[in-house]
Amino acid sequence: DEAVFKTQYVQGWLKPGAPKAIVYDLYSYPSKIMGALIGYLADYSKASADRRDQAIEIAKKMADWLIANRQPAGSPLQYFTPTYSLEACANPRGEARKYAGNHMMIYPAEAACNFLKLHDALAENDPDRAKYFDAALKIAIQYAAMQEADGTWAIVYREADGSKFSQQRFIPEGWIFGLLDDLIKRLDPESAEHRRLVAVRKAAFDYVDKSIRPAFLWNGQFEDATIKPDYVNLQHGNAITFALQLFRVGRTADACALVDWCEDQFVVWSAPCPDGIDFQTWRTPTALEQYDYYTAI
Repeated sequence: DEAVFKTQYVQGWLKPGAPKAIVYDLYSYPSKIMGALIGYLADYSKASADRRDQAIEIAKKMADWLIANRQPAGSPLQYFTPTYSLEACANPRGEARKYAGNHMMIYPAEAACNFLKLHDALAENDPDRAKYFDAALKIAIQYAAMQEADGTWAIVYREADGSKFSQQRFIPEGWIFGLLDDLIKRLDPESAEHRRLVAVRKAAFDYVDKSIRPAFLWNGQFEDATIKPDYVNLQHGNAITFALQLFRVGRTADACALVDWCEDQFVVWSAPCPDGIDFQTWRTPTALEQYDYYTAI
């Protein structure tokens, strides 16, 4: 934890010109990377009293940048924080240049989950506290507004007009369920927002349960990878997070089937396959990420 806190891409937020002045090309993916760091700093602020104020200051700067650069009210993707940015770093990655102006549906939810973590890390009298809860709720309501009849969304939309950049369906995953579950716990059960988000969650869960789980259609969906046709680039992460949901509701057989599939496809116990990326360096047992990046993670 201390090592991450001391990195230049974290401490650089205390200097003028952040984030563009920070030499960190992963800020090309701001909702993903800044979102993760906001959550990390919120946790770090609780665990390290002597660094609390600085951790909170940096987390707020990141969150405020995401909020300042989200889609404006009234736009087709209103309140969504950016998946890609050409302004967040001096030398954006190639994928960010290629896909700039598009939003992948995973990442506003990730940012929103971490806004809630920041909200919880702040003192109750902090004047900014409500802002981060409001930003997270607005993102969740926009997901609700865009949810389609099958219970999910397209994986990528164009911010200019809200049209679908890809027809592939979004596989609702840990961040979207995490956001919905967190807000459902916090909202008044009698409120319209609560009822709406409960319905959104059920529809998204049913989509995964009825369409993705039985077909083992766990397509890799990442901001830095080209979207491939069904089954061409599978990955294990969403299968595991959905298995955890099934375990929690007592559906052990269905959950174990997903775990078995992940082990079969992505766990290497010994003798790495010779066509893997950099397989000579693998230390087994290990887990691989996705077919298109079939390497140890």
